[in-house]
Amino acid sequence: MGVKGLYTYLRGYRHDIYTQTIPTEPKLRIGFDAMSMLYKYKSAYVDMYPSLIELKAQGHTLLFVFDGKAPAQKEGEVKERREARQDASQQATSLKEHLTNTNISVKERAILEFSVARLEFQGWHMTREIRHEVQKALFKLGIPYVKAIGEADDVLTDLAAAGKLDVVVSTDMDFVLSGIKRLWIPFRKSYDGFEEIIISEVLHGEGLTPALLLDAGILCGVEPLRGRVNFNSTTAFSWMRYYKGIEGILKSNVNDTQLDALRDPVVLEGARNHFKAQLWESRIRPDHLETCKSFLESL
Repeated sequence: MGVKGLYTYLRGYRHDIYTQTIPTEPKLRIGFDAMSMLYKYKSAYVDMYPSLIELKAQGHTLLFVFDGKAPAQKEGEVKERREARQDASQQATSLKEHLTNTNISVKERAILEFSVARLEFQGWHMTREIRHEVQKALFKLGIPYVKAIGEADDVLTDLAAAGKLDVVVSTDMDFVLSGIKRLWIPFRKSYDGFEEIIISEVLHGEGLTPALLLDAGILCGVEPLRGRVNFNSTTAFSWMRYYKGIEGILKSNVNDTQLDALRDPVVLEGARNHFKAQLWESRIRPDHLETCKSFLESL
C-alpha cells in the first residue's frame, strides 16, 4: 500500500497543523481512513478521541470509513503484514523471558524493555473486538461511520470526487494520486494534529498536471505494479516534467527494463484506473449505505 518514496519527496509540501488552531470557518467535511488511523496509533488508539471531539466542537463534519474484505490481489500483502506482526510478537515474547533473569545489568534491562515495547507495538493487530469498541465510541461521540465493500480508500476517493469531502485523513499516500484536495497525515508521536498536504501546492510547485502527478506516482511504485516498477521519486518527477507522461518516456531513448511492464497499454491503464473514482454509492457496503445514505447525501 502507498506510493514508495512519495512521503519523503513531498517533505517541502507538508505543513504542520494543530487540531486546536484549525479555523472554525469554513466548516470542513473530513473523512477518516479508519484502519489507517487505528494502525497508526495501535494500542493507544483511545488517545485520538480528544482530537475528534475538538474537531466536532469546532463545527466540522466527521466521517469514518472502515475497510471491508481485502481484494484478492492484496492477499499477498496482507499475508506478509500478518507474518511480520506474528514475528514481532514472537520476538517480544522471547525477550520477555530474558527479563526474568536477575543477573542482567540495569542498562541491559533498559535495552530489553525498550526492545520489547517496540516489538509489541509492531506486533499489534486489529481484532473484531477492538473494531467494535471503536465503532461504539464513535457512535457515542456522534460521529458516523460506514464500512466499505473493499477498501476504505476507494470510498473516500469516491466521496471526495463527488464533492462530499474537503479533507481525507490517512497515512496512505495513494490519496495524493487520487485527486483529493487536502490530505491530513496524523502526527507520528502525538495526537493533537496533522501534517497537511494541499495537492494544488504540489501541482504548482512541481509544474505538473493531475495526470502527470499520477504518472509520477506510478513510476515511484504503486500496488498494481508491485515489484515491477520502482523508480527513485526524484527521477520519476523529473521525467514527468521533461517527457510529459509515461507514453513520452516509452517513446524516448530511456532504456530501463522496469519500463517494459508499462509498454502493455492494458497494464498501464489498469494502474491509472486503480486511482480513479467511481459513483460514491457503489463501494459502500449496502447495509451501511442504507443506514447512512441521508447523511451522505447531505454532505
